[in-house]
Amino acid sequence: MDDRQLPRDPNPRRRLLWVIVVVVLLVAVAAVIAGVLLSTAPGRNPSASPTASSSVTPTSTPSTSPASTPRPTVTPTATPTPTATPTTRPIASVAPFVTSASWNPTAVAIEVNAFVPEVTDTDGSCTAVAVLGESKVTSSAIAKKSASSMDCGAMVLSSPSLTTGSWQVTVEYLSSTSAGTSAPTTVDIP
Repeated sequence: MDDRQLPRDPNPRRRLLWVIVVVVLLVAVAAVIAGVLLSTAPGRNPSASPTASSSVTPTSTPSTSPASTPRPTVTPTATPTPTATPTTRPIASVAPFVTSASWNPTAVAIEVNAFVPEVTDTDGSCTAVAVLGESKVTSSAIAKKSASSMDCGAMVLSSPSLTTGSWQVTVEYLSSTSAGTSAPTTVDIP
């Protein structure tokens, strides 16, 4: 063991001053590190990126100091994005042509034949409609595609409602791309 003692500092105030300076520096460094860590932490840094759908609205933040100038803050305002509207193709107007419409007394029915010229749809239906006053009788068929038209084929309208009189017969055509009604044809039921 060494019996020697270290010399005492002749100025204890000076020593205290150094301790205070070192402590203050350590606290300052710790504060800077904490600030950097907090500002770069995920979810804590709200950053706004400009887009075509945002607008900037300047607002002023009130200040407690009368000498300071208010600083505008940027607040992004969301603008709703328009949604796509499904487009539908317009329905083309067509004119079905009735090739024959007559009364068949044996079948007790009106028989109608028709086609839709210059139309070659992938789908389509024909409906023969006979009307007399308030009475209405219908018969439908699936149209068949031919080289340059849609063939409605033979449609038979049979109903107890078919009574004596002059019935107005039309053919209605409907597909995903076209629709139309023929000119009326008169069928007399004796």
